[in-house]
Amino acid sequence: MDLTVRRGEFVAIIGPSGCGKSTFLRAVADLHRSEDTTGDLTVAGTSPEKARLARQVAFMFQKPALLPWLSLRDNVQLPLTVAGVREPAVTPDEMLARVGLQGFERALPRQCSGGMQQRAALARSLMLTPDVVLMDEPFAAVDEITREHLNAQLLDIWSSSGSAVLFVTHSLEEAVYLADRVVVMSARPARITGIVEVDLDRPRRPELRGTQQFLALENEVRRLLYHGGEAHDEHPVAVAS
Repeated sequence: MDLTVRRGEFVAIIGPSGCGKSTFLRAVADLHRSEDTTGDLTVAGTSPEKARLARQVAFMFQKPALLPWLSLRDNVQLPLTVAGVREPAVTPDEMLARVGLQGFERALPRQCSGGMQQRAALARSLMLTPDVVLMDEPFAAVDEITREHLNAQLLDIWSSSGSAVLFVTHSLEEAVYLADRVVVMSARPARITGIVEVDLDRPRRPELRGTQQFLALENEVRRLLYHGGEAHDEHPVAVAS
């Protein structure tokens, strides 16, 4: 695998189930045993372990993973509390408002729909403005309308954050809509079979999805997914470098 993710870049990763996309994210987050992997991996210019300890990496999972006894406000506040940040650039209430949850600050997770919980998880993952945000199919379990709203809210917050994003998805449309580049992986043993440059203007608008340029990029991702290309392997991986 040969991949460099630039600071502030949004990279989507797509590939067959079980090919190692989630394992790759866990390696970047220092949640994967190093003896199971070989090669060089740097995150924000240092090792994954040092980046994790310096809280330079945030991880958003497919499930919201909110603490059920805490309100949405307190769940979003949690990263600040753990990091000892008393005067954040954006308050939890402001971040909740940015993801459409104004008025639900005191609600418990069980009082919220799955889409609302995922919005709160999105707000929480971006509270510390990390160098790298890892997102493992975060919107896979929500309906398409909610997913499109979450895509728009994610791009709105990311555009002013300066964070690099690695976003795993099984949706070709979502990958093209969100990303600066789409990395296409093969089935096991996984290889990067192609990287599609998404030369679409930002900010991205919902109506972009139906344009010929968008559909052509989506078809190129599909072609690489099913027919492959030249492998990019056995080289270092650098994230937010």
